[in-house]
Amino acid sequence: MGIKVSGTASKKLKEILKRCKNLKEPMTRISVDMKNEIRGNIDREHSFDGVKWKKSKRAKEQGGKTLKDTGRLYNSFRNTAGRNYARVGTNVIYARTLNQGADKGEFGEVSFTVRQHTRRVKRYKKNGELAKTKRKITVRSHSRTAKVPWGDIPKYRYMGINQEMKRKYIAILTKYIIKGR
Repeated sequence: MGIKVSGTASKKLKEILKRCKNLKEPMTRISVDMKNEIRGNIDREHSFDGVKWKKSKRAKEQGGKTLKDTGRLYNSFRNTAGRNYARVGTNVIYARTLNQGADKGEFGEVSFTVRQHTRRVKRYKKNGELAKTKRKITVRSHSRTAKVPWGDIPKYRYMGINQEMKRKYIAILTKYIIKGR
């Protein structure tokens, strides 16, 4: 049992097979869209699946946006594409932690030396009242250990692919494979 294909159908199938071997053109479109989605998530302050972020302390105090203080993370995203992949990445070292979150002490502990310094401390009078001036004391150099990170870092989840994006990317690939556009 078999099927024989001839004429324009055969030509069309050969074109489809040829396009399937090199999907760089649609993958480039997809990677650009993924980069724009990530930037849009940061602009709109929500995760890739639409969950609104709690405003950061800095954003509340300065009236800015969460994850958009200096623009370093926002401007660091780069898209790449090949014959069978679309990728968006960043070289910012803290990007993964901000995307996935971290618990206090999740990355272990670090030891460091605190240099000698002066500290101003409250001074009390003989009658027990607080004096107007503070006393200066010298604190000797000492070592200390701290957990890394020193507090919980929330998950912002600005990178990811939701169901709507999947449908859009499948449509881009299907259109390219079938019609060549």
